[in-house]
Amino acid sequence: MVATLLVIFLFSVVKFDQMMLNLIARIAIILPITGFAYEIIRYAAKEESSQIFRLVTKLGLWLQKITTSEPKDEQLEVAIVASKT
Repeated sequence: MVATLLVIFLFSVVKFDQMMLNLIARIAIILPITGFAYEIIRYAAKEESSQIFRLVTKLGLWLQKITTSEPKDEQLEVAIVASKT
């Protein structure tokens, strides 16, 4: 959640007219964003008493809950068949 918000914000701010410069800038920004997001998540885990960090944690868990689910039986059957070939 944190990394997604940072990426959306920074990619909307950092723009170049040339496509190649835009691509290079975005690739260069990815590593600092992931490191910064990791540190925010790590700090939020330590400081659970803060309302802001509690909200960030709950939003991240909510997003994880709606984007992940157990596979259905039909999906498992396809996975088994695909792994046999």
